[in-house]
Amino acid sequence: MTNNTDQDEPPLEFGTDFHRVSAGWDNTTEDVPASSPNRISSELLQLDVEDWLALGPSVHRVRFERESSCIVQFTDGIRAYNWPAALLIQQLLRPALVGDLARTPEVEYFLRQGIETGLLSNASAYQGTASVVTHTEKIGYDVFGMPLAAELEITNQCFRTCSYCAYESGPNPSVPLSEELSTDAWLDVLQQLIEGGVTAIEFTGGDPFARPDFPLLAQAADDAGIGLFINSDLSVLNEGQIDWVGDLKHLRRIQASLDGATEASCRVTRGPGGFLRAVHSIEALASRGLEVGVGMTVHRGNFGEVEAVGKVAADAGATSFYIGPMYGAGRGSQMQDQIVTAAEWEIAGRDYIRLLQNGVIDPAHERWTTLFSETGDPFSHIVDQPFLSSRGDRTLRIDPLGRAYVSAKLRAWHPRFWFLGGVHVAGVAAIWQDSELLRELREVPTEPNVFGGVDLRAAKLHEHRSGPTLKLSRSSPPPSA
Repeated sequence: MTNNTDQDEPPLEFGTDFHRVSAGWDNTTEDVPASSPNRISSELLQLDVEDWLALGPSVHRVRFERESSCIVQFTDGIRAYNWPAALLIQQLLRPALVGDLARTPEVEYFLRQGIETGLLSNASAYQGTASVVTHTEKIGYDVFGMPLAAELEITNQCFRTCSYCAYESGPNPSVPLSEELSTDAWLDVLQQLIEGGVTAIEFTGGDPFARPDFPLLAQAADDAGIGLFINSDLSVLNEGQIDWVGDLKHLRRIQASLDGATEASCRVTRGPGGFLRAVHSIEALASRGLEVGVGMTVHRGNFGEVEAVGKVAADAGATSFYIGPMYGAGRGSQMQDQIVTAAEWEIAGRDYIRLLQNGVIDPAHERWTTLFSETGDPFSHIVDQPFLSSRGDRTLRIDPLGRAYVSAKLRAWHPRFWFLGGVHVAGVAAIWQDSELLRELREVPTEPNVFGGVDLRAAKLHEHRSGPTLKLSRSSPPPSA
C-alpha cells in the first residue's frame, strides 16, 4: 500500500465530535486535539469492527495520546494504533450496534475518505472491516504523554550480595531503609502512573519481597488492570507469598536470575546457597501455573554456560530465558576485569540463539520471533548489546528514594543522565514531558539495532562532556561509575 503523506494532499476533516473522547472503560474523559492524518506509518493492522466488539472483555484499558495515536492494553499485551485507527476505536468504545456504526456520520465520513485516499484498503469497510495504516513499534516517542511502562525499585534491600550488582542492593543496602519512600508515597506514585495510562509495571529492587508492604502495592496496581512483572532473586519466597502472587489477576511474569548451571558456578558472583533456592522456587511457581522468566548475567567466568543455564531453567519450569552482559555500574565498577570481551560475548550470544532455535525455551523478548523469521545473522542484532541502553522513550525507572532515571548502565557511562527529578516532588508527567535530559537522549539515533536501544558510544551523548570524546572498542569495558 502507498503511504499517503504528501504535503499537497488535503487533510481529512474529521468531525468535531472526535475532539472529546473516552479515555478508558471508566468513562473518564480528556481533551484530545484533532490531528493531521499525515503522521502515518506504512504497515497494516486489520481492525475489524465485529472482532473488536467481541474482544471487549480482553481489552483492559484504552489510552488516547495527545497528538496522533492510541494505545490499547489487551490481556496478552499492548498494541499501538495511529490516529485514523484511534478515531474509529473511539466510536467502537461507545455502545452501538455494528450497523449503527456504519451510519454514524463521523465514521461513515472517515471510512469513505479513507478508501478514497488509500488509507483503507477495501470497500468492505462499509460492512465493518477496515485495514488501517499503523505501525506497532515505531510510533515516535513524542506522542507518548506518559511512559508505557515503569520499573519501580521499591527497596534496595535484598537477601543476596551479588558482586556485580549495579544497584548496590543487599542485606545492608547503600540506601538506608529509613530513607526509602513510604507506603503512602509509593501509592501516590502508582496513582500517577495509573492515571497517566501506564500499561505495565515491573516491581524490582533489591528484592520487592523484602518490603512488608509489597502485597499492598502490587494489589493496587493489579486492581487498576496494569500488567505486572515481579523481579526477585527468589531467595526467601515462601508458600504464603506464592499464594497471594498467584491471586494477582494481571501478573504477566515473575523474573528470576541464574548465573550458572551449578551451585559452584552460580556462587562465584551471587554467593552460596542461591542456586538451589532459586531452582526450587521456580519449580514451585511453575507448579502453580505462573509464568517465570530467568535472566543470566554474562561475565568472563560463565560465558560458556549459556546453553546449560537455559536448560536448567527450562527443566525447572521457566517459560522464558534471556541473557545480558555484566557492566561496570554500582559494585560492578570494581569488576572491570570480568566484563566479557567481544569474542566472549559472541560465544554467549550464539549459544543463546542456538538454544532458542532448538526450542529448548522461549525468549523473554518477543522481538526474537521476528528476528528468526528474517534472513541474515540473528547475532548481528545483539553484537552491540554490551553498549546499549534504553533511551527513555517508553519506560521510566524510579529508585527507592523516588528519583527518576533511565538505566544504571546509562548513568555509569554518562553520569549527567543520572537524576531526572524526584517523582514525589515534580511528578511523573512533568519529568517525562519536560526533562531536557530525556529530550536529548531521545534524539540519539537507535538504528540499526532492532531492540531500540541507544548506543552509549554515540558521539551525540558526548557532545556536552568536557575533554575529548571517548574512543571505545568493543572489547573495552566502560569507565567506572
